[in-house]
Amino acid sequence: MEALMIEILASLCQTGAKLYGMAMGLIGMGILVQILLLMWFTKAWKSPRKCVRKKKECHKNEQ
Repeated sequence: MEALMIEILASLCQTGAKLYGMAMGLIGMGILVQILLLMWFTKAWKSPRKCVRKKKECHKNEQ
């Protein structure tokens, strides 16, 4: 009886560890996606005017 309880407990621990690992992986991927989206939005919505401090000149629509 005790051996069966130990096997059940070990099985539950292994299942919990797998679920924990999967959850941490999904959370990590979610954070990575949010960072990449933030970087993409900042590049997409950058101001079209670019000012150079040293020359103190502003150029519109610099390509």
